Amino acid sequence: MRSGYWQVPVCEQDIDKTCFVTRKGIFGFWVLPFGPCNAPSAFQRLVNMALADLPWEVCLAYLDDLIIFSSTFDQHIERLQKVFDRLVAARHKLKPSKCALFQRKVKFLGSIVSGEGIEPDAEKVQAVAQWPTPWSVTEERSSLWRVIIGDTFSRSPK
Repeated sequence: MRSGYWQVPVCEQDIDKTCFVTRKGIFGFWVLPFGPCNAPSAFQRLVNMALADLPWEVCLAYLDDLIIFSSTFDQHIERLQKVFDRLVAARHKLKPSKCALFQRKVKFLGSIVSGEGIEPDAEKVQAVAQWPTPWSVTEERSSLWRVIIGDTFSRSPK
């Protein structure tokens, strides 16, 4: 989606809960900011509500990532129309450059999804297989953090 969180207005009585202070004054958000701990779950709930009566056999949503699947081209067109109609009704906007339509195989949440099923992304598997052995507790913690954020680089042992 296009700027997913920023498509969600904050209720007027809750704007003061999003305030921050600068030298120029106090400012609050009119739309859902990225910082609050409940922002992802609030946004996910809105997307789920927009797509509520579409079963998991039609589409899946994880925050602003949507995947729509079908067996035939005609069925896919129908399902796309249903999802688009729901997103329009909920006033969610898509970003065309982020959309990949009519793909037989897609990367979704670190996996490859296709007609054959779900398999791990080979790039992710290779990155883990080639990971250097940590030499201390600090390096172990650091390498776990890099796995979480996706940063891969090689380090020579001490």
